[in-house]
Amino acid sequence: MKTIETFEQPGDVVTLVAPYDVTGGDGLLVGIIFGIAAYQVASGTPVETCTTGVFRINALSTDVGAQGAAVYWDNTNRRVTTSSSGNTAIGALVVAKQNGSAVAVVRLVSGDRNIPIDNGRYPGSGVQITSPSKPLFNFGSQANTLGLTGCTEAFSTAYTNFHSYARAITVTDNVSSSVAKGSQSLQMDTTDQLLQLDLYLPFAPVTGQFITVTLNNASGFTGNNVAFSFDSSYLKMGWNSCRMWGGDAAGAAGVGTLAVGMSKTINGTGFDFTLPIGRFDINFVGMLDQVVYLDSFRRGCKTFPCLVMGFDATGTGTADNTMTEKVAPLFATCGQTGYFTVTYIYDMISAGNADYDRKHELYNTWGWDALNHTWNHGVTKPGATATVTLARTSNVVTATWGVAHGYTVSEKFYARVSGATPTDMNGLFEVTPTTTTAATYAATGANGAGTGTIKISTIVEKVCQTDDSTTQALLRHEIKDIARYIKAEGWQRAAHIGAWPNNSVPHYDLNTSICQEAGIRVFRGANGGTQVFSEAQGLVNPLHVGAIEMGSGSTATTLQYVKDKLTGAIGRGESLWTYGHYILDDTDPANAAYVPVDNGLSPGQGSNPNPPSASLQGGFGGWWYYSQLARFINEAVIPAVNAGTLKVMTPSLWAAYHGVFKEYA
Repeated sequence: MKTIETFEQPGDVVTLVAPYDVTGGDGLLVGIIFGIAAYQVASGTPVETCTTGVFRINALSTDVGAQGAAVYWDNTNRRVTTSSSGNTAIGALVVAKQNGSAVAVVRLVSGDRNIPIDNGRYPGSGVQITSPSKPLFNFGSQANTLGLTGCTEAFSTAYTNFHSYARAITVTDNVSSSVAKGSQSLQMDTTDQLLQLDLYLPFAPVTGQFITVTLNNASGFTGNNVAFSFDSSYLKMGWNSCRMWGGDAAGAAGVGTLAVGMSKTINGTGFDFTLPIGRFDINFVGMLDQVVYLDSFRRGCKTFPCLVMGFDATGTGTADNTMTEKVAPLFATCGQTGYFTVTYIYDMISAGNADYDRKHELYNTWGWDALNHTWNHGVTKPGATATVTLARTSNVVTATWGVAHGYTVSEKFYARVSGATPTDMNGLFEVTPTTTTAATYAATGANGAGTGTIKISTIVEKVCQTDDSTTQALLRHEIKDIARYIKAEGWQRAAHIGAWPNNSVPHYDLNTSICQEAGIRVFRGANGGTQVFSEAQGLVNPLHVGAIEMGSGSTATTLQYVKDKLTGAIGRGESLWTYGHYILDDTDPANAAYVPVDNGLSPGQGSNPNPPSASLQGGFGGWWYYSQLARFINEAVIPAVNAGTLKVMTPSLWAAYHGVFKEYA
């Protein structure tokens, strides 16, 4: 018992006094203790220092070393070297070091685990705001009058951000609702050329709803302007920062460097971002009877761009070790990044198998994070939406599928029914499968068939689109119980971070309250594709972080698409998260039948052969090639890191970098 009584801490993260100025990710040596600084501090200041794990560290470019070779710290030049003379041993090369490379991928030797960078502590935020936002127009000021068309206004303290009041715009016309202001002189930063409109939506936007901002240099409306539209794939329930950058080329929603759900149209001779805004118009389309809370126009806040990469699966089966053997070493060449997701229904129900061991290897050896992906990958059942027919007899509705639904007969689950007439057949119900193609639920109403295109869904955003006692209990199980499981497995580093299955996000208030109970501070979603940091809010809408997919099938993405999204994030000073499912190792001779014609496209795209059958979306979805991923790393990520324009991080490092740390309920 003496050892336990005198135990201080694991020692994987220790507080050292920086012997020189460091930034997050820099190496430092104190005596014989070497580690990686978690954030930026000046010389003589205490800093949390990680002494274990795999890191990408500055190195002598002319050095050459094989995988596994010992490396040393040159404290004079503050870099890694293969020379032991006068230097301190710090670890071994995980990836062979080539001549000409100014970085080395090193596994530190002072421990065999990789414990959280913040270790439950609260160091100051390391986020680097490269350009702070500045006020241009305060919608909460009663002195700033607006021209109103198809809407009414009121001043409200219900949802405020940079100002004490917001302007609540109630939309009364579904097509021609707008606010406008001319004779202005709103000057953006002529270098950044970035404008942000901060607003709050107390509703979840749906297809057909969008907000368009039109900017004129002239004091009145002219045919020479630029229009930015933000649709339901960009907008979120809660706070939004609609960001307009002069560097984005014109195009349809999500094209090129434009964020997901955002389009840009240049009319006439366009708009000069180096000159003041003379007039702005904001149009609200498809939002009849909804209220939009406008906070302010501001010069856009730019932060140091960060990239987070990971996967919602660690293999297609127990024998698929591509993640540990190929992807993890590839990720290590560009920095400390990587995550996998955890459910019960797909993962922990098979605890102890090879995939379970693979997850532990990714976590312990490679420093990947484990993210909460809900208990069932949906609500009570894996998330899915199907078209059904309905018929009611004596207040019992029978739903019939055209094919086998895959549910166990008599095993109840919750699902939301929508699209039916009469509408009393719609809603959230407890459903009981009665045959392999039918299920029943109770709904009071007249006997007869339902009409319309009727959907039944177990996807999170469908089931949990309201905040009530039933949805609270359902979501509490999905999030809180898998959070407990993750902590029990020892995967605590990112126990405060999740990734929504199907990227489907529940009702804002429901989401906020249940995540608070579960100790979740960040949840990956999809809308917008990138994530914004704001001085007033920190991470904007952190329980719905934008992300883009590396995938095939109906949601296929090309190499150029992902490159463009990274370029856009860097230009706007935002973060980019990526996710995928499976990596097809086209360098393995065993996969010769799947070698791509063009590895800039995903499997099944263009002339590329379809991926193996163990796939999403009817056998084609969820895949990227290994060579496709390697090209992204080598052609886009590493050059940006080396140029000093990008940081690559795990989710837990990214959250800590933006001031979000573990707080367990």
